[in-house]
Amino acid sequence: MNRRVWALALFFVAGANLPSALHAQQVRDLGRLDRFYRATQLQGSYSLIGQGLVDVKSKLSYLLAPNVDVPYKPLFSGSGNDSEIPFADSFTITRFLGGYAQDEVTAVCSVKEFSPLCSSTPPPIWSLDYALNADDSLSYQSELVSDRLSPYLNAGYKPKDIGTVLINVPWQIASSNPIRPGSPCAIEPGLPGSLGPWGQCNPPASYETWRRVIGHLTGDLKKDYGLAAGSFQFQVGDESDTLSVFNGTAPDFYRLYADAYAAIRKLFPDSSVSPGDFTSGCYNFAETQADGCVYDSQKFVRRFRARFPPATIPRSLNRFWDIQGQQPFPSGYPSEAASDAESSYAYVREGGPVVAEIHQFGFLDMPWGPTENGMGVSDVSSLQANWEFQTLIRLRASIHPQRVFNWGGMVSDGNLNFLNGGGFLRIVLDNNLGAELLLLNSNTAPNDDNASSSTSEVMAVALVKGGSTQLIVSNFDLAADAVPTRIRFSLPLSPGPGGDATSWQYRRYSQAPVDNVFARVKQDYAKVNILDSNFAACPNCFADPLSMVNPRDTSAALELLANNWKKGSNYVAAMQSNLRWRTASPEFLDANGIRHNLTVIPDKGSLEVAVTLAPNEMLVLLPR
Repeated sequence: MNRRVWALALFFVAGANLPSALHAQQVRDLGRLDRFYRATQLQGSYSLIGQGLVDVKSKLSYLLAPNVDVPYKPLFSGSGNDSEIPFADSFTITRFLGGYAQDEVTAVCSVKEFSPLCSSTPPPIWSLDYALNADDSLSYQSELVSDRLSPYLNAGYKPKDIGTVLINVPWQIASSNPIRPGSPCAIEPGLPGSLGPWGQCNPPASYETWRRVIGHLTGDLKKDYGLAAGSFQFQVGDESDTLSVFNGTAPDFYRLYADAYAAIRKLFPDSSVSPGDFTSGCYNFAETQADGCVYDSQKFVRRFRARFPPATIPRSLNRFWDIQGQQPFPSGYPSEAASDAESSYAYVREGGPVVAEIHQFGFLDMPWGPTENGMGVSDVSSLQANWEFQTLIRLRASIHPQRVFNWGGMVSDGNLNFLNGGGFLRIVLDNNLGAELLLLNSNTAPNDDNASSSTSEVMAVALVKGGSTQLIVSNFDLAADAVPTRIRFSLPLSPGPGGDATSWQYRRYSQAPVDNVFARVKQDYAKVNILDSNFAACPNCFADPLSMVNPRDTSAALELLANNWKKGSNYVAAMQSNLRWRTASPEFLDANGIRHNLTVIPDKGSLEVAVTLAPNEMLVLLPR
C-alpha cells in the first residue's frame, strides 16, 4: 500500500464512518491542526530593545539549509521581512505601563537609546513608567508606547497580533496600601506602592487617575496607529488573583478591570479586553479560601459577563521539576497538568461561557530548585519537548484552548541561536499544519531488554494530511533511574504492505548526545572541567549552555561554544540531524544506545505498532 493510500485509509476510518466502538478504542479525532500553539509572552521593559526578535535569514540559516528535510517555517516568508519572534504568530507585552523592579530599569537604561529617560545613576525606579505624577499633576512618557511596539510592527506583526498587559500600576500613581497578610510584596522606602517578585504590587491610589491613564494610553495608540489601534488586544492583570502580584482585595481588582475596560471601550468599542491569567491555586478561592489569593475566577466571570464581558479567560499552566510529587503540589506529569486545566475551566465555566487560553506554559526548574539569585534554570531539551507535546494534545482534547503561549523555541547565547526541544516540536507541528489530528490509544508493555518504566507517560498521535501520514510517539519520565519503555498503539487500517517496518522513516529527539545538542554541550563542558556541579551530579539534567557552566567560566564557555558551532562537536550538525528523515534500520535506531525494535503487525483490520523509547525520547515516524 503506497503512502497516499495508507494515509487516506487511515483518515477514512477515523472519520464519521468509523464504528463508535472502534473509534473509542483506537482513535480520537481532535480536528484539524491549527496554529493554537504559536503564541508567546514578552516583558514590557525588554520589548523596548526588541526582545525575542531574531533575524531568521542570518541567525537561523542552518534550519533553512538544503540538507534539512523538515525546515523552519518563517512567519513572514516572501514579505522581505527577515526578523520575527520564532514560533510566535501573536504575543502579549506584559507590564506595558511600567512598574518594573530596579534591575529591569537599570538594564534597559544602560542602552544608549534609552539613557535620556534615565536621569541619574542608578536610574529612578519609575524611569520607564508610562505615567508619572509630579507635584500632583499627571504627565506621560508617550514615546514609550511606540518604543515598545515599533520593533514588532516594523518586523511585520499587526496590531491584532499584539496584546498589551496593563499591569503593574506605575510607581508614582500607586497607592500606599499596607501589605496584606500572605503577600511577599514589601513597601519601598520613600515611594508609594510596594515591590514584589515581578515589580510594583499595589492598586492605584485613585481609580479616577487610573481611568485617565488608560484613556490617555488609548489616545496615544489611536494617534500613532489610527483605526488599526482598535485591534490591539488588552489584558488587565497577570496572575493578579495572587497576592504575590497584586497587593489588593477582590473589589480592588474588580475596579481595576472594570475601569480599564470602560476606558478602552470608550475609544475602541470593539477591542478585545480580558483579565490576566488565573492560577492553579486561586481560581476557586471562594471554595478553598486558600492563603495568598485575591479573587475567585468563577465569581469574576459571573460578575462581568453582562456589562464588561471578557474576550477570553486565560490561565497559567506551568509545572516545576523541583517540587513534583511534594503534596499538595502537583505531580509534574502532562496528564496531571491537563486534568488540572480541565477541572479549573469546568469550575470557571459555571459562571458563564468562556474562551480558554493558556498563558505561561511550560515545565520549569531543575531537581535542585532555583539558583541563589532566585532564578530558575529549566530543561530546554527532550524533557521539554515531550512534556509540551503531551500536555498540548491533552489540552486540545479537553478544553480546546484558543491559544497556548510558549516561552520560546530558541536559546540564544552570545551570537549563537540553539534550537531547543520546544522549537523541535513546533517545527514538527508547523510542517503538519492543516493535518487531521488523531489521538491514538497507546499503552506500555514489557520490552525485550528491560522492564518498562512504571513512571512513564506515553502518547501516540497521527497527523493525516493529503497523501501523507506522520506518527508522533512520545515518552515522558521524571524518574532519575528510568529505563526504556515499550509503547504499543493501534492504527485502524486493513493489513497491507504498510506492515513492513523497514520501509518506514523516522526522526528522533532524545537525551543522548547523538540527538541532543544540549547533551553534547554538557559533555564538552565536562571534558574541560567547566561544568556546573549540579549538572555534573544529574545525568538527565540539561539546560541552555550558559546555565550549565560555572559562572566564573562563562568566557571559556562562550569560546568553546563558538569553536564547536560548525566544527569539532558540530552543534549545527546535531540540530540538523533532528530534522532529517532516516530509514528505520537497526543500525541507526541503536545510535543513541536504545534498541528501538520497531515492529508493525497486521491484526484484525488494523496495524499493531510497538516501539521502544528511551526516557524522554520522541520519534516522528513516516510510513511509506
